[in-house]
Amino acid sequence: MDARNPALDAGRLRLEDLARLPWVAPYYRGAPNPSAAPITHQLELLDIRPRIAVRVESYLAVPHFVAGTDRIALLQERLAAPLADRMGLRVLECPGQPEPFAEALWWHRQYEDDVAHAWLRRLIAQTARRL
Repeated sequence: MDARNPALDAGRLRLEDLARLPWVAPYYRGAPNPSAAPITHQLELLDIRPRIAVRVESYLAVPHFVAGTDRIALLQERLAAPLADRMGLRVLECPGQPEPFAEALWWHRQYEDDVAHAWLRRLIAQTARRL
């Protein structure tokens, strides 16, 4: 969110703010709701339906449509943090207790013994452990 967003006057972002404030959300083709970010299901469990004000094509565009406005967005911290100071943004943890994300690799058994595929799986797993 913008560092000057009045919602920060309370000192922290609250669940009520997530429901009240306008959102910037990436556009997801093929989803039942074209603006349904992966976190949407978890927000619905908290009875929060984001009020989408702006839809963008990429997470990279999100900070540009949040800066200088009262809009908020959920964004990967590794993407938001380097831009925060330069764009006058404040990166906060999402309020509430979200469910953890589980990430998994899936492949067809025909690739189980494929040397190149095994190398790629190892590379992805090693990289994920470092994150």
